[in-house]
Amino acid sequence: MRHWLVPTCLGLLMVIGLTTLHSLTPELLNKQIGFWVIGWTIYFLTARVPFYHWLKMSRASLVGLIILLIVVLFVAETRDTARWFHIWGFSLQPSQLALPVLSLFSASLITSSHLKYASRLWKYLAILALPLFLILIEPDLGTVIVTLATLSLSLIICGLNGKIIRQLAWIGLVTMGFGWLILQPYQKARLTSFLDSNSTSSSSNYNATQALISIGSGGLMGRGVGLGSQSQLKFLPEKQTDFIFSAIAEETGLVGAGLLLMIYLSLIWFLLSEAKSLPLPGQVISISLGVWLALQSSINVGMNLGLLPITGLTLPFVSYGGSSLLSSLWWLGLAQSASAEGVHQPQLHIS
Repeated sequence: MRHWLVPTCLGLLMVIGLTTLHSLTPELLNKQIGFWVIGWTIYFLTARVPFYHWLKMSRASLVGLIILLIVVLFVAETRDTARWFHIWGFSLQPSQLALPVLSLFSASLITSSHLKYASRLWKYLAILALPLFLILIEPDLGTVIVTLATLSLSLIICGLNGKIIRQLAWIGLVTMGFGWLILQPYQKARLTSFLDSNSTSSSSNYNATQALISIGSGGLMGRGVGLGSQSQLKFLPEKQTDFIFSAIAEETGLVGAGLLLMIYLSLIWFLLSEAKSLPLPGQVISISLGVWLALQSSINVGMNLGLLPITGLTLPFVSYGGSSLLSSLWWLGLAQSASAEGVHQPQLHIS
């Protein structure tokens, strides 16, 4: 992996996120800077560890994830659709660790020969079912859907056959059906209000309307950092997390929003193109990260533009939050480690 491109993209996203956060909620800036310092450390240290060692630790990581997801159901508070630990003044959302851990576990198990056998894949899917079920009953349906979509698309790109693809599609449909049954009323209202575009009474439609007003008021060049009327006058809800893209578009205009999207596209393109030169375990890590980055950023931007229902999914590397940022930087460090080790990676498989 060209070592300059990833840190450059990360640095630009960091500057955009911190600048916007300083404009919107300066009281959160120091904490987010601390998250970035820890995150950069995790990223560089992870990249320096040979990828083979990370593959060997994948099962222990999965067990640790499952333990955290079980404990958080009983001892942690629920915030919106997810559960959080509070440790030393910081909040930890275990479900944010699911995708990097599950992609690492997938990389340790899936080899080109095993992709041909549905029975082996079903064993793999059965193992993944437990952490996904635990996240689903938090209930955090959005994270489960993104996780399933990311892993499925990644394995498809890596060479799954058509029969297994159809089986994965059925699993996704069943999961969404079950997830709908356990959703809270206000969560269902987010989806139904999105479908009823004439409804103005729900908070979801209010949020979406304010986001569109923010984007429209930015025009081509924006109102200027710290000068956005929607975000500064507190009309725009969750402006530091879910709707930070709208705040960026209001302050920096179409030019700033377009630059942000170009940075994402550059990082996604690089992860997917770099995967071509890697053996399969490295491909799984790099492709899954690229697919997740494309999915989550697209969903967040689509939500801000009113094209998708409000899901609570944040903008990667830009929105405020420690759990998402640290887990994403660890994942990116894994991809860097896989790229550095390249063709010398030994391949593990399901026994």
